[in-house]
Amino acid sequence: GVAGFGISAPFGSKNEYSSDFTGAFDSYYVKLKTVDISFAYAKTISETARLGGALVYQTADIEQRKRVSVAGSTATLKGDSSALGLTVGMQFDLESGGVLGISYKKGLEQEIEGTNTVSADFASGGVTFAAGSYNATGTLKLPSMMSVSLIHPVSDQTDVMFDVTRYGWSAYDNLTVNTAWGTQGGIPVGTVASVSNQNYVDTTSFSVGAEHRYGNGWTARAGLHLDPTPTNDTDRSFTTPDGDRTWIAFGASKETDSGFTWDFAYTHIKVDDTTLNRATDAGTVSATAESTFNIISIGVRVPLN
Repeated sequence: GVAGFGISAPFGSKNEYSSDFTGAFDSYYVKLKTVDISFAYAKTISETARLGGALVYQTADIEQRKRVSVAGSTATLKGDSSALGLTVGMQFDLESGGVLGISYKKGLEQEIEGTNTVSADFASGGVTFAAGSYNATGTLKLPSMMSVSLIHPVSDQTDVMFDVTRYGWSAYDNLTVNTAWGTQGGIPVGTVASVSNQNYVDTTSFSVGAEHRYGNGWTARAGLHLDPTPTNDTDRSFTTPDGDRTWIAFGASKETDSGFTWDFAYTHIKVDDTTLNRATDAGTVSATAESTFNIISIGVRVPLN
């Protein structure tokens, strides 16, 4: 068998706008970071098949700021959480010399706990909310992932690779934040839910890549990944002004004399320009968003025998 340990950041973004922007009533600053710490084990179950699985400990940190009054009062939501997930997969050797792989990662729900801090008194629905920090909770729903992958050799040193992945983004229908306001302006209001509709849809991505083994333990690889957005023009928010994404990735691996294999990768993600038509307390806000991302990954594989 073979065991592995990895750290990755599967979901994350940071967007910041001017607090004077009309869209600030939806959001003018948001930062999301998730980190997966994975412990994996795989074992040969026949001459042509291998079975593996990973226990994933995922942490999530979120911060969001938005305006809550024309006078300039802002609300800052900060919270974090953790959850356990599971990934399973199988590999099959083909007569052509290639390898077929199937994997499934369970979708996670992060139960965020934190605070909602208001900078100044503001009024809403006939109630005056006082400045201060209040306990807040929310649920962040992350998608499941089902992948089918193929590695096909074109020479003794070079393989081409293909992948199709289905994302269960429809789980992210809304983001609801519950703030324990208690009594405000002499009126008991208890816990109030703020609902931000998202209405994501399931998506299917496609990837193609190549890997070349140079010898002396070195392997180089590159790939292209086409990833359609799960958002729609009606519900797309300023927190995630997402569009169709094109990933371009480069990587290398080095197998050491001790049997350890180090993996390194760089990924550039170009996001198509998108339009936003978001209803806020100040009216409907229309805008165009441009986004890019850069990811650096490091991993290590450790043999047990």
